[in-house]
Amino acid sequence: MLGWDTGTVEIINPIEVNIDAEQQSSFALSKQTLVVSTTDSTEKIGNAAVDGDNAHISWNVDTVRLPVYSRYSSSLTFEIGAKGGFGPLKGQPAALAILWLQDIPDDEVVDVKLPILVAKDMRQVRQNYINEHTRKGHDYKTVGWLITKVRVDKGLDPV
Repeated sequence: MLGWDTGTVEIINPIEVNIDAEQQSSFALSKQTLVVSTTDSTEKIGNAAVDGDNAHISWNVDTVRLPVYSRYSSSLTFEIGAKGGFGPLKGQPAALAILWLQDIPDDEVVDVKLPILVAKDMRQVRQNYINEHTRKGHDYKTVGWLITKVRVDKGLDPV
């Protein structure tokens, strides 16, 4: 059940990225960084483990906690391969995955599988709710999938 507008977004499980086989030649995962952000906070994630074929990578996270103050107009964005800075699109990331927080119920752990998108204008794509209608007005392609678990901890948090 949806509820509170203020909360803390928790990423609970390791974050896994899998690149589709047909996209591996154009989008390799070696030496990629991951920046996770809401409209209110940003965190750079380290400790990536890449498999031998550069098609799978995972970031082991205990729990990443990011505050959000306007949940119903905020997204959780995963920037893969962010270059030229720290935080939401200071440099153009190589790819991104977006989860709009309006879709996550309060206090429930939700498995998410998000498309990993590549576009010429990543800023424009980042601002959009991604569904079947988005492709009609925006030029992007899906290169793989990001898988993790997310929970929105409702209300203010003393931590």
